[in-house]
Amino acid sequence: MHVTGKQVREKVKALGEIIDQYDLMRKEEGKKRDWRTYEEKLARRIRNGMMQLGPLIEEAIENLHVERG
Repeated sequence: MHVTGKQVREKVKALGEIIDQYDLMRKEEGKKRDWRTYEEKLARRIRNGMMQLGPLIEEAIENLHVERG
């Protein structure tokens, strides 16, 4: 299965939306920070991000072709 330029652009757009959501969450947290809660939320956000990116990474790996010269 080949990945088209359109599919890549859609994934990049989705990543942009994820970053926007992250920025909004950071602004909502305010200046005072409970570090334990912050670290738990950060770990959850990273875990969710990796789960969303996982299929894309797997597909990219499957489409790699290595040729020896």
